[in-house]
Amino acid sequence: MTQEDITFFRYPDEWEAYVITWNDETNFLNETGTEITEEEFQNHDYMIKIWTKEMFKKEMTELNTGGNEKLTEIYPVYKARQLQLVEMKMEDYLKRQVTFEEGKLAVIVFLGEEISNDDNALYKFQTELKEFMQNQRDIHSYSFSLGRGSKRDVQFLEIDDYPAFFVFDHEKLIYKTYEQDEFIEFIENY
Repeated sequence: MTQEDITFFRYPDEWEAYVITWNDETNFLNETGTEITEEEFQNHDYMIKIWTKEMFKKEMTELNTGGNEKLTEIYPVYKARQLQLVEMKMEDYLKRQVTFEEGKLAVIVFLGEEISNDDNALYKFQTELKEFMQNQRDIHSYSFSLGRGSKRDVQFLEIDDYPAFFVFDHEKLIYKTYEQDEFIEFIENY
């Protein structure tokens, strides 16, 4: 599946899907192979390498999106012997941010702790910006990220202050600012 398929929930009839379980004997490793805690592992949101206790067999499974069955009843189940985080590269990060339509824009606003922790400020900020962005023909998608953003966001986008405004086209980051007025001006003149 492409990132566009995932974003717009365009799923195939069949897919390769498995359930991975782990226990106290499972080893958790970071990207460099150093042992980490299960909690550190669960904070990761990208790819992982999996070593299973059982012999692995590749298989396709009918997609089940509406059933009430447990995942363990409809997908093959494997016990993990070892799980290792995979480092995300900048090109992989960008694939998740860019718009899918040439000539259109994707916007991400990282709000920071001050706005995120003040319900009134958060509501006012999001309401004003949503109204603005919904009326811009060039904006294909937009999102607000509460707090500081993930460690990966901060690293790849080099976020130094908040709120932080990022604009992507269909290939790359094209604009970054910490000023709402500058962001609005850029969008209006795009």
